Amino acid sequence: MRNPSGRWTLILLVVIAVATIAAPLFTHYDPIKISMAQRLKAPSSAHWFGTDEVGRDVLTRVLYGGRLSLAMGLMVVILAGSVGTVLGLFTGYYGGSLDEILMRALDIVMAFPPLVLAMAVSAMLGPSLQNAMLATAIVQAPRFTRVVRSEVLLLRDAEFVQAARATGASDLRLLFRYILPNCFSSILVLATLSVGTAILTAASLSFIGLGAQQPTPEWGAMIAGGRTYLLDAPWYPTFPGVFIFAVVLSFNVLGDGLRDALDPRLRGRG
Repeated sequence: MRNPSGRWTLILLVVIAVATIAAPLFTHYDPIKISMAQRLKAPSSAHWFGTDEVGRDVLTRVLYGGRLSLAMGLMVVILAGSVGTVLGLFTGYYGGSLDEILMRALDIVMAFPPLVLAMAVSAMLGPSLQNAMLATAIVQAPRFTRVVRSEVLLLRDAEFVQAARATGASDLRLLFRYILPNCFSSILVLATLSVGTAILTAASLSFIGLGAQQPTPEWGAMIAGGRTYLLDAPWYPTFPGVFIFAVVLSFNVLGDGLRDALDPRLRGRG
């Protein structure tokens, strides 16, 4: 909270999250109901963000779409973080051939651009919001595995771990009682940074038709629908794009602030 940029981005994220959760309090329009009489209306007092090509209120769809985008970003990070953390703990602690095989497999996965790999996985699974979320989680998990594994390699021979091992602590207790808590700060920072990346990746998949499908209100799908009307109705793709930009940037800045706050080498700077 002492970091001005981190403080203001946290406030912005809270405001956006509250607005999306309490969307019915800010708008009385249905995010799916079609009204051709209101087609492509410019922003006004009746429709603050204008309307889309079938007369739906853009503000309403942006707010309801925020529910999906934020929830999907958090779910992706929870899924990828859980799987990646467990893999990183066991491979880093035990090492051996299992560690070598898994690391080479992750090298192959991470050799592909994340969005291209997510597109390939989503295309194989089929276009849907759930499959886009799963594809994004598969792309994100190796990052958690790498970070946690590197932390475990540093901690597994630490004096406090050796002392616990000498008292008869089992491997599972050593991993989850002594080693994992000391990895938490790195996991938290990576998770915060990954939420923005997950939202951007999911929106990109929806933009090319591999994520959310119409009429589901989702930011990437809204931009895809509005690109045809960019010159005639620029408000249509612009507002969901602004929200994506604001949320992704805020999570990135917040992650940097958390890193500075949790890393003792960086405390007190700035």
